Amino acid sequence: MSVKKAINYIVDNIKLDYQQQFDKSYKDEEDLRKYKNHLLEKLKGYQEVDIKTGYDNYVLSANPFLPTFPNLVIFINSAQKVRLNKEKNYIEASTLAALPPPKIIQCDPVKLLAETKQKEEEYTPEDRKIKHAENMAKHQALLTKISHHIKHVYADQAHLCEIPGCPDAGSMSHSNKGGGNFYCSTHYFRMS
Repeated sequence: MSVKKAINYIVDNIKLDYQQQFDKSYKDEEDLRKYKNHLLEKLKGYQEVDIKTGYDNYVLSANPFLPTFPNLVIFINSAQKVRLNKEKNYIEASTLAALPPPKIIQCDPVKLLAETKQKEEEYTPEDRKIKHAENMAKHQALLTKISHHIKHVYADQAHLCEIPGCPDAGSMSHSNKGGGNFYCSTHYFRMS
């Protein structure tokens, strides 16, 4: 029955929306009855809300012609897809809302500091030296492991700082013309 209601809705609105074209196309009740039966036969699997929304969307598309059946089906399918996506999103949102709230992890900084100080007090100076030596050995092993990835950049002999033994590039000069002795930033500011 709901499809019949939707078809009556379409026909009533076509009479209003496309009055002159409707009067030319459906001159007698027999033509209109055939049109309704054709729509009823073809739109059996659709829901009333999709049919009505599809017709309304067709009218809103500002199409100046009567809706043909293929055009009407395109708009009805589009309306059905939108409705199903809304239902799917609603179900997904409601299942997410049903999940328990995430656990709140509370941190007590005073307690953490007290625990850390207590652990430090347990170490003797010898234990600290041993722990420091172990950490330094681990650090050195890590540096050795990744040292081939580190790119060392040294200044070319012609671009070195003028101070003997300084490996940094000389980039600053007292000259305004771009000549003279060039110094690294450390030595330049010491000389000024």
